[in-house]
Amino acid sequence: MIAPGSGHRRGALARASTGLASLTVLGTGILFMLGLQAHYLPLAKGGTYFQEHSSEDMMQTVSLVDLRERPGESLVFLHIEPPLLDGLRALLARLWPGSGRRPLVVRVDRGLYLIWTLVYASMAALVFRWLTRLGSSTPVAALAALAFLLHPAAIFYATYLEGTLLTSFGVLWLCYSLWRVPARGATLSLCVAYLLLFFVRSIFQWPALLVLVAALFLTGAPRRSLLIFAVTCAAVVGSFMAKQYLVFGSTATSSFAGSSCLQALGEEPAIGFSSDMDTPLGPLFPRLSGGRVPPVLTRETKIGGAHNFNRLADLREERELARRCLHRLASEPPWSTLRALSENLAVFFEPSSRYLTAHVIVDRLPWRAPYDWTFSGARLALLLATGVLLWLRGRSRSEIVRGLGLALPVLFVSAACVAFERGENMRFKFFVEPVLYVFLVGEAARLARSHRRSGPTEGIGARGARP
Repeated sequence: MIAPGSGHRRGALARASTGLASLTVLGTGILFMLGLQAHYLPLAKGGTYFQEHSSEDMMQTVSLVDLRERPGESLVFLHIEPPLLDGLRALLARLWPGSGRRPLVVRVDRGLYLIWTLVYASMAALVFRWLTRLGSSTPVAALAALAFLLHPAAIFYATYLEGTLLTSFGVLWLCYSLWRVPARGATLSLCVAYLLLFFVRSIFQWPALLVLVAALFLTGAPRRSLLIFAVTCAAVVGSFMAKQYLVFGSTATSSFAGSSCLQALGEEPAIGFSSDMDTPLGPLFPRLSGGRVPPVLTRETKIGGAHNFNRLADLREERELARRCLHRLASEPPWSTLRALSENLAVFFEPSSRYLTAHVIVDRLPWRAPYDWTFSGARLALLLATGVLLWLRGRSRSEIVRGLGLALPVLFVSAACVAFERGENMRFKFFVEPVLYVFLVGEAARLARSHRRSGPTEGIGARGARP
């Protein structure tokens, strides 16, 4: 006979055990990354950098000089990228108000390394949590999460000072929250995950919001959850887009559309060398700027000499490049565009850790080759196709529709990363790689369980989630 309430107590104990295991994975990830950095620090560039570039060198950042001296103004007059990365840099820069310029860059970047370490470890904890909710045992899920920590691409982007790692974490969180709807609290979690992505990466603008609404509809989310998500996110996204229009005359969160479009078609436009010219801006620009052009829009170079792409001259140049790209798309035969996209797709399937810069840590990892071999090229495509076919076996029509809804954000992100880039597509593949990893491990674990027992098994497309 089972005592009253014993089931509830067992459930509470199971949740506590899973929570403790999640914290253990989180702590392991933090210690592992800090240990790697400490071990390889003597080889780091300038005693700090594990790859070639500082955050000040990145195209999508503005100068720390402006972020420290005029943080609010610099973020308002930011047209090259969404503001979250520079917002973090501005907060860190304010911690050292009297620091010299070059020491400031190093101190801010060391702060970013710590933040990225927390994000890296949190990704592993989320991988663990999702796999346990999919039905994997705690030991299996923990081993899979620890194996993810060893992924060379995860280590690479945890020590690369721009937003790739944060984007990957956001996509993983977004897809996990979408899978959990209609679980209690999942809709709010989905909103926060999407808005994080909106403010860190330019591909998550209003079209991505429409994709997520469609995904919620396909997954059979309650109408109330769908409405709350759509209205809440549209209010925030619409407000920011209105600000961009009133300041710059454009609703986009990034002005790199022109050069990105041409690069995706195989053309290498000369960017970053334009002269100052008048640029038509939004109606509130003169009032917000007080009749002057803010330094963040006129500074030619950043600390260390990197070009400042946030200049007004570069904004005008990008608009010219966008017009040139549209003309090229309209005038060239369709097969020319398809050939360019096929080349982008080939780069997309290259190993994510084989990015353009050498890396002090990743280049010395003894396990790099098998990870890169598995998660690239025809092997990855075959793994994904096999996983999908195994998942489809025995599924009902409603489960297949729900699975399509869950896959929609990953398909959208992948398509955008192929269509609007040439050369860095393998880096963008890591945006979705953690989700693909959970899918493949989850399907492998489900297949193993099905051999041990008969009856229905859970999977990525299963309705609901365990508490």
